[in-house]
Amino acid sequence: MNRAANRIARDDLLIRVMIALFVWLFFVSWREFNHDIDAEKWPAAAANLKRIHKIILVSLLLGVISLVAGGTGHLWG
Repeated sequence: MNRAANRIARDDLLIRVMIALFVWLFFVSWREFNHDIDAEKWPAAAANLKRIHKIILVSLLLGVISLVAGGTGHLWG
C-alpha cells in the first residue's frame, strides 16, 4: 500500500473504534446508568458513571491521536 492508503486505513480504523465506543456508551452504559438512577441504586450508578468517564476518555484520546496524526502526517515522510 502507498502512504495515502495507509493513512486512510488508519483514520478509518480510528473512526470505527470511536463509533463503536459511542454506540457502547449510548446503548449500554448510559441506559444502565439511567436505570440505576431511576431505581436509586447510587453505588451502581456511580460505578456506571466511572465507566462512562473511561469510555469518554478513551474516545477523546483517540480523537487527539487522529488530530495529531492528520496534522503532522506530512512530516512523517
